[in-house]
Amino acid sequence: MKKILNFINLLLILTSFIFLSSSNKIQANNNFTFSNLSEEECLEFITNKGVNIPDDLTKLPSLGSFVKNCIILLEDNPNTIFSFNNIDTLNLANQIKTVILDYYNDVKEDSITIKTYSTYTLQDSIVYGPWNENYVHYNCYGYAINQTSKYVNPGYYSNKPFSILLSIYNIALLVEDDLYALGYNCVKITSIRPTTIQGDEKVICVRKGNIDYHFMKLSDGVWYHKPGGTAILQYKYLPTKSRIWTNEHSFRNVSYPGTTTYDSDIYYILYNQNHTITSKWTGQHYHSGKQHYYQFERICKLCGYSESKKWEYYFCPGPPCVTPWSYED
Repeated sequence: MKKILNFINLLLILTSFIFLSSSNKIQANNNFTFSNLSEEECLEFITNKGVNIPDDLTKLPSLGSFVKNCIILLEDNPNTIFSFNNIDTLNLANQIKTVILDYYNDVKEDSITIKTYSTYTLQDSIVYGPWNENYVHYNCYGYAINQTSKYVNPGYYSNKPFSILLSIYNIALLVEDDLYALGYNCVKITSIRPTTIQGDEKVICVRKGNIDYHFMKLSDGVWYHKPGGTAILQYKYLPTKSRIWTNEHSFRNVSYPGTTTYDSDIYYILYNQNHTITSKWTGQHYHSGKQHYYQFERICKLCGYSESKKWEYYFCPGPPCVTPWSYED
């Protein structure tokens, strides 16, 4: 009887061991891939490995999907270059990359097979110009507003807080604040794509997705953009709400498919380096003696900024007086 009980106990121990081993999916064996894990299990794995998830991103319902997709991309191609523009999103993706590659480096070479990437051809854009190593230092936003010394989010130059949870319009407002802080003028936000621009006016546009944002800028009738720290691309189309953007990209002359999409409304931001000043009669005037006085205002014809006002007088034999608009510049 004692032998039977010992046998039963041993059987229970072995059964428990087998159960625990099978439930622990994070193990190095020929059949294991992270794609077999649920989104929750992927999140649990990276957090157990010390990955820090920013508070804003924890509030996104798409976080689990984002984490799992990043892991699957890295399984498919350990050389994956993430081209996110939001700093928190990019930092999270790169933390995931470090954890996953470290994990595979710790297992035996013959225990897991990581597929190499296949050749990818950009679908919506073409690479503009040769690769420049400086591209890694700035994102789409810096490229759009010609600030290429660092990787920044909207609101950086005006010292305003940024969150990917903001609406696309509020992100555009942060851009407006930044442009004024950088010394630009005549900033205008519109949801209508401009068909003409005046003088030295510049035009950029912004759109967001679940976990990232993206900018494009107009130059000589063509739209250009720069996904994250990758190459500058020439967009094949006009920005429209009906065509979803992706962050497909080229890095060191190798093209990669997109890893996220941008499908919000598009806001266009027009701005100028300097005001375009003209002199205009304000409508104020009066007659005194043999002179007629008119008030003129130096005003920007693009944004209405008033630089100064002054009274000018002209000989007038009236009444009847010379019509004021005869003297309007």
